[in-house]
Amino acid sequence: MTFRYAPRRGAVPGLRFRHRLTGMESAWSESDRTGTADYARLPQGRYTFEVAVGDVFGRWSEPARFPFVVLTPWYATGWAYAGYVLLLAFTFYCLWLLVMRFYRRRYLRRLRLQEIVALRRANRELTRQIETRDAEIVAQSSTLIGRNEIILRLRDMVNEFQQKQGSRTTAPLWQKVNAYVSSKLDTESDWTLFLIKFEQKHSSYFRIMKERFPDLTTSDLRLSACLKMNLCTKEIASLMSLSVRAVENGRYRLRKKLGLTSAQNLNEFLLHIDSQESGPEDDEK
Repeated sequence: MTFRYAPRRGAVPGLRFRHRLTGMESAWSESDRTGTADYARLPQGRYTFEVAVGDVFGRWSEPARFPFVVLTPWYATGWAYAGYVLLLAFTFYCLWLLVMRFYRRRYLRRLRLQEIVALRRANRELTRQIETRDAEIVAQSSTLIGRNEIILRLRDMVNEFQQKQGSRTTAPLWQKVNAYVSSKLDTESDWTLFLIKFEQKHSSYFRIMKERFPDLTTSDLRLSACLKMNLCTKEIASLMSLSVRAVENGRYRLRKKLGLTSAQNLNEFLLHIDSQESGPEDDEK
């Protein structure tokens, strides 16, 4: 801040000036003839600038006074401090949000990893159970098929012997063997055992087949279940006590009822029919 002063009547030889800033200085300045006074960075408060004029005889006039006020700078006002507090609070709030967001992401990432591990463990367990059930079905089917083949082979041998010998003495034995073979070839019992293992793995297979193809008979469903297990024609014939030709005719009728084209594979269609049905439900979940 610079103060400039001069006598009212213009320049007068021999005049000198002295000044002081009441509120900051108590003593007068050295007398000079410059007519200026500089003050840098005055603090806030009330001040009075005084100037006195002296002549060559050392006499000084009554000082001229100029009172003024230095206001508080805007960055030091109460509103400014309130703004600083709000800005600081907002900064801490933003930092808190960032920290919470970081830990939330970290927690969700850890939760996802735990879910992935649990799903993988469940998937391995499910795969193991499926493989075990597959092995049980195959083992049971093989046992039934092998037993039926032995029984049928025994009956054929007895029938062949009877046809060659044609003896009346062997007729009672032939009848007993046929009766025994018929009693052991319990198709319904074999199918029940096969069905129990089959439905443990494919619980919704028969429901899906009946809903999509209501014209299928019980024989058609049994044949489709055997085909789904990738049993060959000879194995199916032994399991269901049918001839190979009867199984082939059953395959042909089943293809027509399912509406398959010549390019579609029957076994592949049956293999994936229940998985195709459950796919959309899994997606909705």
